Amino acid sequence: MKVIRRLIILFLVGILALIIACVLCRGCSFSRTETISTVTPRVTPSNTPWKIETPSRGKAPTDEHVWYCPTSTEGARYIASVESDVFHSLTCEHIFKIKRENRICFSNREVAFSYGYVPCKECKP
Repeated sequence: MKVIRRLIILFLVGILALIIACVLCRGCSFSRTETISTVTPRVTPSNTPWKIETPSRGKAPTDEHVWYCPTSTEGARYIASVESDVFHSLTCEHIFKIKRENRICFSNREVAFSYGYVPCKECKP
């Protein structure tokens, strides 16, 4: 019982010390003296070698090698989701997590790259 009482007293003293420190420090002002350098990106949207925009739902892809495949993956070699930027092989276990309405199929890797998709790190298509 005495041990519990001491722990409670120590806890309350610690809380009180924090409150006093906050009250005393309220009038203090802190200023940073170092400057932060700005970083300019090496790749901007105007000079990228690939297309950045991915097909959005409701709009048909503009390439004959890309199509939405909610029901059938016939003719596809790679599958991706319009919600992510990763494409998978047909044998990858991650394709089962993609909602049917978000599935997009590619006939080859180059088309997937041109739409801004990157290969899956597990199936390595």
